[in-house]
Amino acid sequence: MQQWTCGPAVLPHLTDDAIQHHLRVVGSHHLGVFQAVTAHLTGEAKWLAEGAEAVKVKLASVLMEYRDSGRAAIPPDASPIFKDLCEHAAKPMLEDGFKGTSKELTHLQLEYIMDEMRGFPDVLADTDLPADKLAKFHVAICGAGVHGISVAMRCQRAGIPYTILERDTDLSGTWHQNIYPGVRCDTPSITYSFSSDPNPNWKYYFAYGHEVKEYIKRLCDKYGITKNCVTGATVESATFDESSSTWQVKYRKDGEEKVMNSNVFVAAVGQLTNPSIPKIPGQDKFKGPACHTARFIPGLDFKDKNVVVMGTGATAMGICPEIQKVAKHLAIFQGTPQWYVDIPNHKRPISLEEQWCMRYVPFYERWYRFNALRQIVGSYLDVLKSGSEANKSLEEELTEYIKRQVNFRPDLVEKMVPKYPPICTRMLVDNNWCTMMLEDNVTLINGRAQEIRSTEVVGPKGEVLPADVIIYATGFQSTRFCSASLKIFGKGGVELSEDWGLEPTAYLGLTRPKFPNFYMTYGPNANVSSGGSIVWCAEIAGRYVGQCIAAMVRYGYKELAVKPEVHDEYNDYITQELKWTAWDDQRCVSWYKSGAGKVTNNLPMGLEEFWGWILEIGAILRSPGTELGHSSLESNEASCPEEVQEKLRGQQGLGLSGEGDPCDWPGIECYCYVCEIHSTEATGNLSSVREMTREITELTKLDLKGSQVTGDIAELLKLKNLKYLNLAQTQVMGNVEQLSQLQSLQILFLSQTRVVGDVSDVTKLKRLKPTCPAPPVSDTTDQAPNGPPVLGLALAAVGFRHHMALARLALAVPFVLLVLQLRRPDSPEMLALRLQQETQFRGPGIEKQRTEMLKWQRISESQRQFLLDGVQQNLRSDGRGPFDYRRVIFELNAIPTSTSSCRLRAGETEVLVALKCDLVKPRWTQSDAGQVQVTVDCAPSVSVALADSSTAEESGDGDFTGIRRWNF
Repeated sequence: MQQWTCGPAVLPHLTDDAIQHHLRVVGSHHLGVFQAVTAHLTGEAKWLAEGAEAVKVKLASVLMEYRDSGRAAIPPDASPIFKDLCEHAAKPMLEDGFKGTSKELTHLQLEYIMDEMRGFPDVLADTDLPADKLAKFHVAICGAGVHGISVAMRCQRAGIPYTILERDTDLSGTWHQNIYPGVRCDTPSITYSFSSDPNPNWKYYFAYGHEVKEYIKRLCDKYGITKNCVTGATVESATFDESSSTWQVKYRKDGEEKVMNSNVFVAAVGQLTNPSIPKIPGQDKFKGPACHTARFIPGLDFKDKNVVVMGTGATAMGICPEIQKVAKHLAIFQGTPQWYVDIPNHKRPISLEEQWCMRYVPFYERWYRFNALRQIVGSYLDVLKSGSEANKSLEEELTEYIKRQVNFRPDLVEKMVPKYPPICTRMLVDNNWCTMMLEDNVTLINGRAQEIRSTEVVGPKGEVLPADVIIYATGFQSTRFCSASLKIFGKGGVELSEDWGLEPTAYLGLTRPKFPNFYMTYGPNANVSSGGSIVWCAEIAGRYVGQCIAAMVRYGYKELAVKPEVHDEYNDYITQELKWTAWDDQRCVSWYKSGAGKVTNNLPMGLEEFWGWILEIGAILRSPGTELGHSSLESNEASCPEEVQEKLRGQQGLGLSGEGDPCDWPGIECYCYVCEIHSTEATGNLSSVREMTREITELTKLDLKGSQVTGDIAELLKLKNLKYLNLAQTQVMGNVEQLSQLQSLQILFLSQTRVVGDVSDVTKLKRLKPTCPAPPVSDTTDQAPNGPPVLGLALAAVGFRHHMALARLALAVPFVLLVLQLRRPDSPEMLALRLQQETQFRGPGIEKQRTEMLKWQRISESQRQFLLDGVQQNLRSDGRGPFDYRRVIFELNAIPTSTSSCRLRAGETEVLVALKCDLVKPRWTQSDAGQVQVTVDCAPSVSVALADSSTAEESGDGDFTGIRRWNF
């Protein structure tokens, strides 16, 4: 999105004629997307309901205005009509197979989609790794498919040395190996690209294989990955050396065996790599060409040939219609009937005009992607549930579709309509498969071949079929995962395939105990089949692996591995969750299941939930104050500096109240080119900051708290990407209204400055989202005794999203800091109101106790009522589900402005604490004695006792700490 939000949204070379022509051609085909773009760029929701002609005319004029002014566009979630845009995205997109959804987006789903829209910018948090540590580190990646490339992209952007070992002669994995006629993606092209690198050049709505390969290779060139790849290198084994905590990777190149030593080994070989060819008597007697689709013989000719295809899965769906067009006869052996869906755009090319829109119309591609993801997260899990009304309805619809397509021929209906629910096997996009069955040169045989002869294949009932060519479209050894390609030996010499036995398991599908510093991509239960593409799986896996590797480099970990108990608890959870899915139905046979009948390939989570788990791990790894002992990871701390070891052991807590670098806070959005200026020793004028950053246009953080810097805040208005601004306790002056131009601003500290203005001006900063109503402020701009003018309300906010994945908790309370400076007739104190959140990391299950540090201060009755209203407002908020716990802590600090002490007196202390649980209406009460009780329907009652102020200890600075315990 940065190309539109940080520079001219519309390029100056685009002419009026070009704009009008392209919009005129495309506007009617994807009207919903154009409506969203027009409403977004204008800020007017009315365009979401206008017709094609009106929208095209308006959008053309808007694009011309943006071009002439050279201005940037605001991000989607900064739009005043963002809620309307989200609701609009739920409307049907029938050409793409989306029927619309009536469900509202949850907070978690919206955060996930917006993270995709921004391109997973968290990678930039790892661009500051120490050079001396990077020089001593190396990652070995086995495989140059989309998963290997995803990990390499993470390493490349973080500056982590790596090498890809690829057994083929070129990059792109599956898309290099599969060259059979008709090979194409059966996932919409719009979502078959990395969120960070969308492809505006797709020529088809469902891309052909060569297009996908070209896209992957362009990424390799863009990131410089090709030069770090060794092709023709077959990895044979990887062994963990416990004495050095490194991996010895043995591979063969040009007939010579070689060894590579690396700190981390990543097996990115995928699930669909090693062909599975059934053993049929007489195979060696066949005289004609025979091959698996993944090992297709280039130039193989089907013209006027008798062709036998074994299998009716996705590859058969692609190749059979191409064979049927030229073959004398096509015989298809069907082991399991499949469900087919009809998507009108499946074979349609993307017009040159729409490709132009993808490239040049601000947010066109992003809103297209947003709408697709909105549909997926809003409906897929309902259909996935075995026996659900949605699944039954889909079964009826698809059954009727198949019957109509085969003209209700009884023999074909009997063969082709499955006897199991939809989604139990992989759903296929109908590639004219059904109508192909009506052709005279096609025969569908239910069952498996019994024998192969020199020029014939014998069917299950003894029928003899002539055969000149045999094609095995029989899938892959998917349930063996990376162990099908190489031997991997962990601690104690344990071999991976022996360690997991007949039912492979892994934590998040990515790592296992006893195998430190080892990651497998697309491993057990890593196939997020709830609407996600393989590229999505690769990007999310790359995120996890990249986070772990960066933490090893940053903190000097020699070993990093998942704890056995966490691995086991996670997989127990996965096993239980799979039971409600259609995948677990025993009436179907699919490549999702192991030989023991357990679903080992698929993940029973929505995209947003798995995204939340990965985000949570990243939060743990990036927070130096986090106690890793409570996380999912084990670390070898032997090489860590002493201060880091203290933090790892929990002797130092993680502060979330404004100290430290916001980029280190979990969930903080860091866009491209994170630059920082941090100084408490600085002197001079803000104009020098402007001059210093003339070439650093992407500055995101400026922290000058407590410095001697002076000047006017107007000097900062060119820093359009500024997200964090701390000018507290400086002599900076100006009016807060000027900051309304900094629309990216998320965190703002202006306390004890000479900045003045009106509270309402703060609300113009759309990225700041306070959760409490502002209190009445009357004389806030008066001169306080012995002090500078004070601002009525200085607000700092950041969209803090912290997903407690390990405990199936999702905490998404915005981290908001409201600094309220008041002058009261009877007191010169400044009261600071803070809404802050603290978390601890635990394994699955809700922890029994949490300890909180609360500060108690004197407040007036009006302030007490303000807090009371704020709690009640938060308790009425909507949320995400019965496992979504949110905690809100209101804290008041009295900050004396003179040397006189502020003494606490009995009866003057009030602190309100609330627990928030969504999708229910919590019952909240406060007794006369000061007892706050919150009762929710989805959890045991929660009671939080307020401190008895009569027992409070006096403190010279008006501050003392009370410790209370929360019981869940």
